[in-house]
Amino acid sequence: MSLRKTATKEAPHATYKAGKWTWLVLKVNQPAQPPRLQYSTWMVAAKSPNTFGGWDMGDTYCYEVLKYAVLISCTQEFTDYMQKHTDGQAVSEMIR
Repeated sequence: MSLRKTATKEAPHATYKAGKWTWLVLKVNQPAQPPRLQYSTWMVAAKSPNTFGGWDMGDTYCYEVLKYAVLISCTQEFTDYMQKHTDGQAVSEMIR
């Protein structure tokens, strides 16, 4: 599935966690020029103590997730995307 197509919460492109917070990456919105990760937005489903067990959905800058959370799992397509936009850093090194 293309990263530009919306995934489901049951099969997200990637899962990030930080403490009691969880972000599911459902869609990647990459700006055309220049293709820089810091300007990319992700449509996410987010769960936290403030969502009372539910998921809040919306767009966020990807750097806001990357700044606080660790990658738990992702699809191969998301791995390829991250390697392309993180100077080739292995995504396996980002997964904890």
